[in-house]
Amino acid sequence: AWRAVDTSRNIFAQFVWTGFDFMGEAGRWPSRSSSAGLMDLAGFPKTDYYIRQTLWLDKPVIWLVAGRIRNGQPERGPRATKPSWNWNSGDSIRVNCITNAEEAALFLNGRSLGKKSKKDTTQRGLFWILAYEPGELSVKGFSGGKEVGSNKLVSSKEPAKLVVITEKNKQLAHIEIFIKDSQDNAVYEASNEITVDIKGPAILRPGAPL
Repeated sequence: AWRAVDTSRNIFAQFVWTGFDFMGEAGRWPSRSSSAGLMDLAGFPKTDYYIRQTLWLDKPVIWLVAGRIRNGQPERGPRATKPSWNWNSGDSIRVNCITNAEEAALFLNGRSLGKKSKKDTTQRGLFWILAYEPGELSVKGFSGGKEVGSNKLVSSKEPAKLVVITEKNKQLAHIEIFIKDSQDNAVYEASNEITVDIKGPAILRPGAPL
């Protein structure tokens, strides 16, 4: 729909529903919220967030996500893609590079999987379909023949530690808890139960899992 805005002198904007996920309109159990937002309930960016950045920003945007292919189609649709490189051996994976760069080159464990150009597609990003192989998947973006940025996904191992990041002011502390492996890679699919205890004059307001 953005193409109509971008190419017409008579359409000046687009209504987007919604900026954040919200409680309700969940569809089916155990989901508890709508998944229509650009950010989840805790304010973490989703795939659509980066797609919108490629529409509106001049700064380089390069973001990798991946999803399994089933019966020739992305499993559960494009919104189910995620910034993770942990799949099963033999899986067919569609890798999407969401970018506003003119070209992008993909590498798997240092091996080139080819360069693709935005001139060859009407989509906002570029994609490759490949067989899953654990390790490091990386992409480099190019505009005007020069590298303008990069991004990568790394296969993680078993959960080994918690990493906590805190942002706070006088009234509010925003605490992010990450599960990481022994090599400090985020374990995107981790399902470990985490217990949080509060001591002192504070109230816990849970957000949402990344």
